[in-house]
Amino acid sequence: MATYNDYPQSATNNAKKVLEWKKKYGEEVKGMTNVGWTRANQLASKRKLSYETIARMAAFNRHRKNAAIDPKYKDTPWKDRGYVAWLGWGGTSGVNWAIRKAESIRNGTVKASVDVANVPWGDRKVKDDYATQGKDGSIKKSPKAPKSDTPNKNPKGVGKGGKLSPKIIKSIETKVNTYNEKYPDKKLGMGAAKKVVLRGMGAFNTGHSPKVTSATQWGLARLNAFMYLVKNGRPSNAKYVQDNDLLPKWHKKAKKNG
Repeated sequence: MATYNDYPQSATNNAKKVLEWKKKYGEEVKGMTNVGWTRANQLASKRKLSYETIARMAAFNRHRKNAAIDPKYKDTPWKDRGYVAWLGWGGTSGVNWAIRKAESIRNGTVKASVDVANVPWGDRKVKDDYATQGKDGSIKKSPKAPKSDTPNKNPKGVGKGGKLSPKIIKSIETKVNTYNEKYPDKKLGMGAAKKVVLRGMGAFNTGHSPKVTSATQWGLARLNAFMYLVKNGRPSNAKYVQDNDLLPKWHKKAKKNG
């Protein structure tokens, strides 16, 4: 997978500033999750970033209101949590770069050799070698919608007892973490996500695009559709109700097959 480190030096300097504050003031410096501190270290070290990471930086634009220091922290900027997080993610120059870079990457083509499952579903419009992606990230061209009831009890990638392989679980975790970071008020649980993928994989041999070559891709595409449903309160396809029983309790459609 291609990686990039052509972000501006000012983004690196912003991240370094936050790390220096952390080293000097310790517990007084707050405002970032472990993911945020990882990002700051990456930028400060001028490490190459994947598209997934760049997309997360671009999505951090929603916190642009924190680009200016709160007046009450004028003399102690390291105590302004929002400002700390903003700088840790590259600051204005870093986020602006990420927005432009992510857009330029999305305008290209993701080849089959790229792990499409690990590209954030909500931050891209790409074409791959499997099938056309719908606006919710799911497979758009399909002869019929995936079903939960299927004789394919043990699709490739699933072990005894319906256990997912470590590689698939990692892909699911990446998707869920990216989604939850972007939509913290509409979080999705890993347990539900795994079940959705299992159902999708099981349904692979009863309804899928001819261009989709694996049950894994179909299962992850179904997770994309589920995330769209959780985020928007409705599915992109009104016929998609098979996973309503897995929706968070707060969701308006959170009832079995409702």
